[in-house]
Amino acid sequence: MKKMAENVGLEENEYLPLLELFIETGAVYLDELRVAIESGDSKSVYETTHTIRGAAENLGIPEMSELARVVEIRARQNILEGAEEAVRSLLRELSDLRKIIH
Repeated sequence: MKKMAENVGLEENEYLPLLELFIETGAVYLDELRVAIESGDSKSVYETTHTIRGAAENLGIPEMSELARVVEIRARQNILEGAEEAVRSLLRELSDLRKIIH
């Protein structure tokens, strides 16, 4: 985690609360994303993945940012195929982050 903090110009003690908040809110956003995908709501999928991508990017979490970016681009084109797998991957990434801080 120290390296992640350094990559965004923060000390570990400054970065940890931000990462914890990202994990908490990320879980909520992923639930919202799952519902939007199930209902075929491309606009909500786009908006939610845009939010996840931006937060992950700001926190220096490139794997999550890239996964969200791919879904975001596809949702903008009204293509939701494969989005459920991306959500599963994002959930795994979030789980990995939880392990880092606990």
